Amino acid sequence: MFRGKFYRKIKKELSAGFYTVIIMLILSRYGACYGYKVIKIIRELSQGFLNPSESTVYELLHSLQKEGLVKSYWAEVAGGVPRKYYELTEEGKKRLNEVLSLVEDFLKVFEKIKGELL
Repeated sequence: MFRGKFYRKIKKELSAGFYTVIIMLILSRYGACYGYKVIKIIRELSQGFLNPSESTVYELLHSLQKEGLVKSYWAEVAGGVPRKYYELTEEGKKRLNEVLSLVEDFLKVFEKIKGELL
């Protein structure tokens, strides 16, 4: 099915809004991850529907770190170069629950509005 410019624009805007939440969920579920692993998990779990760029993921990780929701550290990898790992802080875990509640509220309101208008 052909997807036009408007579709791609809306998808990009909606995806951008969800990436922070998805990244926090991944760190909550999988523990410490390096950036590219986060990207791979997003692609796999969304079956390719979501395909964030490396710069998007790293910018969000850095933003979460500035907010004190994520911390990072470097670790050696057997036979490779060191990788920077990111993990949720205790504050990040608390905020994740708030954010998930907010997302659920948005989805409920969207479904209500959609039901009224369609």
